[in-house]
Amino acid sequence: PKDVSTLLNHADDVCLAPLCIGFFAGLRRAEIERLEWKNVKLSSGVIIVRADTSKSKRRRTVKISDNLKAWLEPIAKKNGLVIPDCKEWRKSYEKARKAAGVNWVNNACRHSFVSYHIAMHGDSGVTATQVGHRNTSVLEEHYKELVEPQEAVEYWSIFPPNQNKVTSIKTA
Repeated sequence: PKDVSTLLNHADDVCLAPLCIGFFAGLRRAEIERLEWKNVKLSSGVIIVRADTSKSKRRRTVKISDNLKAWLEPIAKKNGLVIPDCKEWRKSYEKARKAAGVNWVNNACRHSFVSYHIAMHGDSGVTATQVGHRNTSVLEEHYKELVEPQEAVEYWSIFPPNQNKVTSIKTA
């Protein structure tokens, strides 16, 4: 949670929404690159991942958590791609990552989402539905019990700095 909080607080408007969607909705990087703002339904609390943008070629709806909604509301757009320019997004992300002093592994956003979602909700089936898996076998084998429940509470309490619900995570 500390690294996620630090990274998001160093992110600019180019990389903030994609990072938040990855961390708090669990979309794959490629899905975010193809995601249109019109499919981010803040008012109804879901993100629509269309079949033609998903890895599995199946449509799914992903619940928008309270903290994701708080991060997205001030920067959401009515239309267009969430990542209009992948090259600019990567440069922006890399700048934020270096400023935050955070090391990165491939698919860190999605892996974090899965680990913390299972720990928070205690239900691999719900998490599998969110991330578009047909069953829970991969989640059970690779993600279950990697995160302590208190860490999950911290993770899902990461709100923008100007929100009253912000978890105080020191970025020493």
